[in-house]
Amino acid sequence: MNDNPLSLEQQAGMLMAEGVTLASTSDASLDGSYALGYLPMLGLQAEVNALLLSQGTTFADGTTSLNWPDKAGAHHAFTPAQFHDFALAVSNFAVQCVLFAQGGAAPSTTITIA
Repeated sequence: MNDNPLSLEQQAGMLMAEGVTLASTSDASLDGSYALGYLPMLGLQAEVNALLLSQGTTFADGTTSLNWPDKAGAHHAFTPAQFHDFALAVSNFAVQCVLFAQGGAAPSTTITIA
């Protein structure tokens, strides 16, 4: 028996480490489970920065399609608009994890985009 249950902060960290399951209502090819560890989040932020700097038109490598890996290593082709929605949903999940660590409700690990 474990007399030291995990703190809310530890539980929130585990939720982030486990990642999210994406469901797209308009493009089932994007559906999958995506990691949200340090490197995936760093890459996501870099792509968001590139999209912001290009006014939403291109990714960091200058292309208009991004093959983003899921947890199993399968790549999913995102357009800039789809990746914007994905990044926004992931950001919302991350904020919900922070709020959970402070005593809020646990977030759903399923995110939905158009």
